[in-house]
Amino acid sequence: NAIVKGSFTAYIEPKNPKARENYKIFIKVKLPPGKAASYTKEDLSIQMLGTDGYSDAFPRPPLAGTNIPPEFNQSFSLMGDEVLVIMPIPGAVKNVKDTIQCNSKLLNESQKIEFVFGSN
Repeated sequence: NAIVKGSFTAYIEPKNPKARENYKIFIKVKLPPGKAASYTKEDLSIQMLGTDGYSDAFPRPPLAGTNIPPEFNQSFSLMGDEVLVIMPIPGAVKNVKDTIQCNSKLLNESQKIEFVFGSN
């Protein structure tokens, strides 16, 4: 299920990953009308921290991506007045909580979104 906080919407796929199953975090950012054409990924700052100690960020620092397998490459795309960021995440043990901190300079907005994974 999607979580909406301010201009940010986040959801994961698969919706309820099993323990150790890789998943993706999708983050949509709603932009003001007319701002998408000049929008760049440098405006966004997204940090993900899991209670299992795993962390990731978007965009990643330049050297951080050098040893990352291709299936964990991040993506950034514009769709109309929305931005979509996809962050692939390695599967974790059960009962992990991921906290995602989303920041946009253009929107002057910061939101915290949390996903708690079940015991499956």
